[in-house]
Formats: sequence, structure tokens, C-alpha cells
Amino acid sequence: MTERECELLMNNCAIQPLVFLDIDGVLNSIGWKMARHYYHIEEHSHSRELNDQYRYSEYPISSAHGVSEVMDYGHLLSELDLTAIAIFETLIQDTQARVIISSSWRLLHRGIEWLQTLLYQRGSRILPDAIIGKTPVVRKRENFNQRGNEVEAYLESNPEWRHNYICVDDCSYHYHPYQRVVETNPAIGFSLLDYQTALNFLCNTAKAS
Repeated sequence: MTERECELLMNNCAIQPLVFLDIDGVLNSIGWKMARHYYHIEEHSHSRELNDQYRYSEYPISSAHGVSEVMDYGHLLSELDLTAIAIFETLIQDTQARVIISSSWRLLHRGIEWLQTLLYQRGSRILPDAIIGKTPVVRKRENFNQRGNEVEAYLESNPEWRHNYICVDDCSYHYHPYQRVVETNPAIGFSLLDYQTALNFLCNTAKAS
């Protein structure tokens, strides 16, 4: 199926597909971090402004252990790889997908507005508007499939997406075997190969429905 055929198929779907999105190893990578260090890439010009805006944000897990850690949002801004973001945004454009943040980054601040601001100031113009929520935190004794449990919890509350979703993550073992996962290479982040895999997943799901 061509990209154009897939786009037409998506336009005829009753509901837009859903992408559960991890960030580390997807929108950044080991290669990007090494390149930043090697080429002495400076932090983004909006770093100070973003830090001022979210100066008092804390890790909820750290706070639970009595440790108060103030986030350096400027550092997070420069962590994002524009190439990986651009490829992922092409997937969003071609499928009209909505995005749910499943990454641990969703725990760095209440709500998702800070992440949308972060992406926008990094240069992203499509992804911020595509983000519509985040997965809940699910704590169980067995943590092996924790992210899969959190995706399942979201789908239980939003059953309309039960058969029309994918998960994009660099660690597929965080999920249950029956869940549809596009596993990225953490050394390079979201690539054109991952784009094609995700597109095929979503197109086949739309075709079956």
C-alpha cells in the first residue's frame, strides 16, 4: 500500500488512530547526544526562558522519597533531536494520528502543557497540537510490563481506540506481547524505517476496520 493510499484510507476512518509515544530513544538518541558533545552544540536559546517558566517543577518520585530536585528544562530542550521529531511529525501528518505521552517525561510536571511548550520552542509545529493526553501511572507488584499496563489502563477508559493504536518505544519488553509496538533503535531514535513500520501498522489496522 502506498503512502497516498494509506492517507486516503485514514481520511475515511471513523476515528483517528492513536500513538502512545515514548521520548528517550525515540525523539532523542545516543547518537544525537554524542553528536551534541562532539560538535559542541549549544543549548537552545529559549533555555533560560523555559527554566524561568517551570523553575519550581519537581520529580514526583523524588519528592515522595523526601528529595527535592528542581528540573533544568533548558537541558531537556537540547535533548530533543529535530531530525527524529521531523520524521515522527511526517507520520502524524500522513495518518492524522493523535498522541498520548507514555514516556516518563510525563511525570516531570503536572499536565502536558509544559511538554507542548518544550516541543514548540524546540521547533516542533505539528506534534504539540497532536498531543491530547498521557497514560495514567499504574503500580503493580510486577513491573516487567508496567508501560503496557498503563497503555491498557488508558484503553480501558477510552475503548474507542482499542483496535486503532500503536506504541512507539525503544524498549518493547515494557509491553505485553499482544500490544502493537514499533521498537526504535535507541542509538538513532525514530527513523525512516520506524516511520514505514508504524505507517504499515496503522494502515493495516484501518483497512481491517
